[in-house]
Amino acid sequence: MIAFHPKDKFMADLSKGRWALGFFLLLAGCGSESAEVVKAEQSAVISEDYTPARNDKLQQRRANVGDECPKLVQKRVDHTAVSRQDSIMGNTCDYFIYPAVGDTLTVYVSDGRMKPFLNTPYYHDFANGSYKVIANGRHVIRLEYNALEHKPAVMDYVLVVNITPPK
Repeated sequence: MIAFHPKDKFMADLSKGRWALGFFLLLAGCGSESAEVVKAEQSAVISEDYTPARNDKLQQRRANVGDECPKLVQKRVDHTAVSRQDSIMGNTCDYFIYPAVGDTLTVYVSDGRMKPFLNTPYYHDFANGSYKVIANGRHVIRLEYNALEHKPAVMDYVLVVNITPPK
């Protein structure tokens, strides 16, 4: 142990393990200018706009996407194609359509990791081509994540449904 003069209590405290407090006091005593600079930098950091990190952006996207499946697809008058730009968080999303008997359905998805197929009233895989409607009522087109790689938390895609009337 290092011996100090009894009047030098500050140095004796440092030798007893209270060096962190002493170091802080030593730095704080350097001058008032350094303390003012530190306070100014802290206030500047607080007043700056907060830029979210990557995880915060992902959480914001998740909050904005929501789980809004199933979705209704309606075509406009005098149009045969319906285009929807959507995002998905889960593994599947259903789209409801009400085509007339004799219409032909063709479905395209911009992301190759998504597989579109007709789920109701009859199963049809749109990878095999278009589907000719043979029954009235609700038809459910299901998009399903179909890839070997890890699914991202939020996937963006464009769905195009062509509903062509009979000739």
